[in-house]
Amino acid sequence: APPPKPGVLAKADAVRDGAVSEEARSLAPQSFAYAKGLRQRADAAYAAGDLAGAQILGEHTIAAYARAVGTLNRS
Repeated sequence: APPPKPGVLAKADAVRDGAVSEEARSLAPQSFAYAKGLRQRADAAYAAGDLAGAQILGEHTIAAYARAVGTLNRS
């Protein structure tokens, strides 16, 4: 059986699915697209057996979503 996914990936999904994130998704689509790409890379790293890479990419995903939400405060 494969090892479990790093918990940070579930946290990234929770950040993505948050209420404020919905507004950021429409107001900062490029930032959200970048974060989505990072999340996909994290899944690919996990599928390849690279747990450390998946963990790091998951952390970068959370930071990218946070930056997207942060753009709302600068408007």
